[in-house]
Formats: sequence, structure tokens, C-alpha cells
Amino acid sequence: MVSPSVWIEVVRHFDPTLWKSAPLPAAPASSFLVTWTLDPEPADAGMPLGVQLPFAHALYGLGSVFYAADEDTPATPITKISVRRHLRRHLLKLFRASSPHEVLPAFESAFHNWSLNAQWLFITNPSSVDLADLEALTRTLYQDWLLPSPWPVSLLLVVQSGVDGDAAICHCKDTQIDAQFRATLRVAASESGTRFTDDTTSK
Repeated sequence: MVSPSVWIEVVRHFDPTLWKSAPLPAAPASSFLVTWTLDPEPADAGMPLGVQLPFAHALYGLGSVFYAADEDTPATPITKISVRRHLRRHLLKLFRASSPHEVLPAFESAFHNWSLNAQWLFITNPSSVDLADLEALTRTLYQDWLLPSPWPVSLLLVVQSGVDGDAAICHCKDTQIDAQFRATLRVAASESGTRFTDDTTSK
């Protein structure tokens, strides 16, 4: 079987409605879209493994990575949070990745399905993580489907799955985090042998 060729693209200007993004944050926060192309085209939507790996390494290189996932996730949840989804309440299990490999279950969760736009990841400053703040942020993202306002001091980046799971919408604390994460993703893609383009560098 021939391994597919993967191409990661970073796009600054995108239609938030088309990609089902939360309302974009006001400055100094900034947003961009990470999307990808595979040759041959995959049969299923979602983030392919060739994108998951460099993306996970880039996220983990930025700070502490948190996400919700399923009961059988091979990691220990740091807390369980009651959230409302439609008319029902669910006990959400929040995980903190202890390695880039532990970020990968975020892209494969059944209940928080990436392909159904039901997944968020958030990255914080490792030295200023407060459990009460994490719980409040988790409810804002997974229950209200909105970005936090005001932006928490310790929050560096929020990643939202794009429509049909075919993109990752990255909402950054400020332009410094924006540039840092794009640079880290470029290096991670290069190290994994994945093609990478960034249209923000020419704007």
C-alpha cells in the first residue's frame, strides 16, 4: 500500500461561517486556519495521522494541552465536569496530555468527535494552571460553544475542529503566540517529512 502524500496549509483569511467557527476573538487575539490535502484523497473525513502527529508535537511544544475524550482514553482524566449538551447533562472527562502521543486521542474521540465539529483543545501556560479556571473554560467551550471572554491570562491557544473535521481553527492569545505556534508547526511538519505552506508570512 502506498503511503499518501500530506500537505499542511496555514490560512489567515477564511470564512468563519463556512468552517463553523466560533465568533473570532477581538485583538490582540488572532485566528488562523490549519487545513490539509492528501494524495490520494482519504475515504473518511477527519484529521489524518500524517497531520495529527506534527500538530500534536507543535501543540505540546507550546504549553500544557487539555481536551475532553472518551472513557477508554489511555490516560488519566484530571477532572470530571458536568456539562449540558442540548437538553441533557453529561459528565465530561478532561485530560491533560503528558506527551505529544497523549494529544492524539483528542482527534479520535467518539463522543467529542472531530469530524462532527465536537472537539476543542486548549493550551495553557504550564506555570499558571488553576483547576477552577480550567473547569470554567471547559464549560464555555464544550457547553456554550464559544471562546472565553475575557481571555484568561494563562490561556495561550484554543483549537476548534472545522466543518466535517477537515480543518483546525486556531485562536491565539496574541500575535506573539500566533507566530510562535505557526513556527513550531512548520518545524514539526518538516521533521515528519510533511509539506507545509503558510500564507500568513506573505501578508
